Amino acid sequence: MTVENVLDPTINETEIKIAADNLIRASAAKNGMTFEQVPEEAKRDAYNYAKAALEEKQAEAANPVYAQLQAEREAHRLT
Repeated sequence: MTVENVLDPTINETEIKIAADNLIRASAAKNGMTFEQVPEEAKRDAYNYAKAALEEKQAEAANPVYAQLQAEREAHRLT
């Protein structure tokens, strides 16, 4: 089984674009810029970062060992 087989196809371009736009807007505001003033290269970098982060989060959630670890952490938290 490969990672591609496990990833949820519901992560679509719209979700990635929204996450990237949020990153860009936050960074632009922090630097006193508007969204339009952010260089295209930085926008592409934000898109690629958002896509990789969402795919990584999805792959992690699909990992049965990670799910077991999370369940154990929750059980320890409750005790």
